[in-house]
Amino acid sequence: MLAIELKDKLNSQVDHAYCISGDDAYLRGEALSLLRGLAGVDFVEFNLSELDGGNSNVSDIIANLSQVPFMSSRRVVVVRDFCDNISDDEVEKLGNAIVKEEDNVVVFYYSGQAPNFVKKIATMVDCNKLKDGDVKSVALRWISERSYDISGTAIYKLISYTNCDLMRIKNELDKLFNYCQDTKIIDDNAVETVVSKDIEFVVFALSNAVSEKRAKDAYAILGEAKGDIGKNLGMLTTLINQFRRTLHVLLNKTDTKANLAKQLGISEYAVGRTLTLASKYKPVKLKAIVDKLEEVEYYFKSGKIISIDEALFIGVAYALENC
Repeated sequence: MLAIELKDKLNSQVDHAYCISGDDAYLRGEALSLLRGLAGVDFVEFNLSELDGGNSNVSDIIANLSQVPFMSSRRVVVVRDFCDNISDDEVEKLGNAIVKEEDNVVVFYYSGQAPNFVKKIATMVDCNKLKDGDVKSVALRWISERSYDISGTAIYKLISYTNCDLMRIKNELDKLFNYCQDTKIIDDNAVETVVSKDIEFVVFALSNAVSEKRAKDAYAILGEAKGDIGKNLGMLTTLINQFRRTLHVLLNKTDTKANLAKQLGISEYAVGRTLTLASKYKPVKLKAIVDKLEEVEYYFKSGKIISIDEALFIGVAYALENC
């Protein structure tokens, strides 16, 4: 089930076990908050247990799960990043205990992707980034709740600049609400002035400019971060990853978006954008660009190129000439 469906599902049915995982921190936090709430608001210290999965075993989980709720209908046991190397017998033992203690709920929480064994014993709560249309609906709801308005192009920029990340959108909206408190209207200028562009967005814009041979735009993007060693090093690393993913997608373009998303650890939305980039290249050219970018990264880290600005410029210039 999608994280945005969890609240409605809990109103009609509560399952014995849930697993929260995915790459959107806001969705993970909201899902965890909802499931913690099953322990009630009174005597929560007696009815909510939180375990560090790295220092816990199956017996620890079962022991916490088997405790009787205190002045409440159920207990909730949250297990963070539980190990993925337990035996089939232990999985069966844990699954049986979860079913037996039907009045209590265990919540497995993973900041990344969940191990396969958890999927056998828990209802999965998908907290991966939403599609842009769903992100837009959530953002517009937040804006409306504060009695603000936003233009169509401004909401598009807000979503794009934050790479569809709800936590970042919420944080940037708090800044925008303060900036636009006099008019209560969020326009393009406000977004351009206030919102920090996500590095993934910047790199995608750079990759797109390169693929379309828009050298002026590509160098302008590089110029915005000139002299910022940390940002530029992050941009070079992200750019390499972007072109690697593009090459993978190009070589496997007949595969489904869902499979490609799983292989690359990105959203289907990101796969769609990458497919658009991939269509502008031939595999040999794209492989050469990846190799060049990796080369300049190595030269910078080994001291053969002193400036990260220079390393990025050399890599982008080569890509522009060979796309």
